[in-house]
Amino acid sequence: MVEDSVGRGLTRDVLPLKPTVVTIKFGMNDHAYQKFREDIFGAYVRSQAQLAKVLQANGARVAFLTSQPIEEKRPDPDKDVKNQSLRQFSDGLKDVAAKQGATFVDQFDPYMAIMLRERAADPAAFIGGGDAVHPGPAGHTIMAWAILKALGAPALVSRAAIDGAKGKVLAAEGCRVANLKADKATVGFDRSDDALPMPVDPKAELALKLTPILQDLNRYELQVTGLLTGTFELSIDGEPVGKVSSEELAKGWNLAISAGPITKQAQEVLALVFQKNNLFFQRWRTVQLFEFPAWAQSPEAESMRAAELARLDKQIAETEAQINAVRKPKSRHFELRML
Repeated sequence: MVEDSVGRGLTRDVLPLKPTVVTIKFGMNDHAYQKFREDIFGAYVRSQAQLAKVLQANGARVAFLTSQPIEEKRPDPDKDVKNQSLRQFSDGLKDVAAKQGATFVDQFDPYMAIMLRERAADPAAFIGGGDAVHPGPAGHTIMAWAILKALGAPALVSRAAIDGAKGKVLAAEGCRVANLKADKATVGFDRSDDALPMPVDPKAELALKLTPILQDLNRYELQVTGLLTGTFELSIDGEPVGKVSSEELAKGWNLAISAGPITKQAQEVLALVFQKNNLFFQRWRTVQLFEFPAWAQSPEAESMRAAELARLDKQIAETEAQINAVRKPKSRHFELRML
């Protein structure tokens, strides 16, 4: 049964896309929202192992993701029998990953640690938004932080370090700095980055207060030393983006979510990604999974399905092309002026 269900699901939904990397997250529904059951756990472990075998046989690398905890409104979520069951499912998944030579990502423990910390301060705290099982934007961003860290995503986007007094570029990591003109009160230069900072959903700003996402995954830095002591205003492409002290600039200023036109460009990419994801969900849920009733099963019906899939695939490809165009960083002019 496991081989049959895994084979049919992957053949229908995944293998036609010819993936090179697949992330897999099951477990929340498998434990059926109850205390741990050995029979359900056994079926879960067997099905996860089979998923890895089939995907790896078809040339895809596999990363297993644990579920996040259930967030009931109680001061001790770690004592919830449902979460204790999920913990055992997560431990079992770690064993599967080791045996199958797959990557293992635990988002259960980091999410639980944040819940426990926040409940200790406020027993009514609810960090994820959404509901107990389906987090909202903040919860999704916390999950993304845990997953990306475990997958080894780099912390640094890019870093430009400048000596304002000497008018010298000290470091340029992941970027290039040109046309530098500087003295102790003003600094101007052009900066070309290899990548945009990671966009953060504005509806998920709570996650930035709960986790070190910017430090761990999204360091878009500007460091300027040798300036007069005081407050400076930064503009990018003529747009004021913020005020900062000379002391903060000397330490390094992370502009990831406050870089004016650069942050806006990253948000455009995020909006297109949401658009593409919605198209793919529509393709899968309303077309690919749809089963024609017996009276409608005919070659014409199947050709209609194929035509609709082709239409949505074209839209998805067009959106991917838009993402590829919008995500490319532009050369930006930075200017610091002392106030």
